[in-house]
Amino acid sequence: MDTPSSTNISTKLVSTKISTSLVPTHISTRLVSTHISIYTSTGLVSTNFTTKLVSTNISIRLVLTTISIRLVSTNIFTRSVPTNLPVPFRLKWCVFQDFVGDLSPEETVQRLSARKGHVAMERFRSLQDKLLLLDYAVSGNDGNTITAVLIFMKRTLSKELWGEWRTLRYVPETSQSHTATLWCESGCSLIGRLSPQLLQYKEHLNISDENKRRDFLKSCISLPFSAEDAALVQDHFTLLERQIIIEAADSQAEKSGKSNVFQKFPRKASILNMPLITTLYYCVYYHYHESEGSYSSPSNLRQTFKVSEKQFFTSALSALSKLKSWSEVDSLFSSKSWLGFSRKKSPLSYGRVVDILHKNSAPSSVLVQYVALVEDPEQRLALAQKHKCHDIVINTFRDMKDRQMLVQYRDKVERGSDEERKITDLLNNSQIRWKN
Repeated sequence: MDTPSSTNISTKLVSTKISTSLVPTHISTRLVSTHISIYTSTGLVSTNFTTKLVSTNISIRLVLTTISIRLVSTNIFTRSVPTNLPVPFRLKWCVFQDFVGDLSPEETVQRLSARKGHVAMERFRSLQDKLLLLDYAVSGNDGNTITAVLIFMKRTLSKELWGEWRTLRYVPETSQSHTATLWCESGCSLIGRLSPQLLQYKEHLNISDENKRRDFLKSCISLPFSAEDAALVQDHFTLLERQIIIEAADSQAEKSGKSNVFQKFPRKASILNMPLITTLYYCVYYHYHESEGSYSSPSNLRQTFKVSEKQFFTSALSALSKLKSWSEVDSLFSSKSWLGFSRKKSPLSYGRVVDILHKNSAPSSVLVQYVALVEDPEQRLALAQKHKCHDIVINTFRDMKDRQMLVQYRDKVERGSDEERKITDLLNNSQIRWKN
């Protein structure tokens, strides 16, 4: 398609009404030696005028607006926005250029992917052009662009054509979803990649019996998945297989009453079909001290599924805090240096550790140990005040040599308490050189 040529008009337009949908508009003006190029649906028509036009009826396909402005040597069909147009008209001009421009399907998809504002696709009327748009969108692996093109096709194609092209093509994997396809029956909803193996794998959701679901997942392992997807399916099967074994053993132990942990902390739900992290939390909660060779051992679970140190630590800390096993919580942080000295070490920030402990109603004697390990002084002080770790607050104000804050904090502690006496002794200490 030829590009509409540029036309310069040297004129003065006063109170000119330019309308859309080819509504006739009367323009009273003088055009002298002007070359006008009008781009129509049938081609480019060029006409030379060297005359005086008065009250001439000209139909222009633009956005409905009324302007009173002087246009001098304006380029009508260029893609650049005229700088002497009002701001609202410049925005509409961009839409007009998209509609009458000669962007190829590839260029249109590139603009869609670059998120360059509104991109009109209405000029692509044939099925061939629309399929080209889809091909370029798919090759770009951009889920938003694919969705935009599919919605445009669904809106502009007849039901017959819509069904015809979908029987011959499918939408492959995009960067934004694990599976991708468009279902005509449910409108234009993108739910993932249409591949036989993934559709077959998805059927496990319709199997309620856990043993049949396990067997079905085992059969899916041999399907031609990608290496990454195959590993996920294998892990899913292994996890469910292990959950079935753990559930059977724990149900028997709970019914027999031989296990004190199930009597003290009754189970609230089955472990079957639970996520990996939930399963890990469960195993820490009920089987923390089991040997590594046991299926229900947290260490075995961590090693089998390659759970990261941070994930394992967070699950273990949450479960042990829920059990109020504070000695076990303390052992999570135990670490020895190369010289043999014991020290506390955590893959989580100590601020996050304090939050988890507080959420599980840890006593102040436990909280104070970990609040004191927060490195940032301001965060440590804020946490100490929040959780009423008085010794940490008092010592922090002492180290800051802030007498006024100590006086204010003395009013917040209990009268006659050890904390009040400690603050009074510090305030009366003449050896401390207070800054205020």
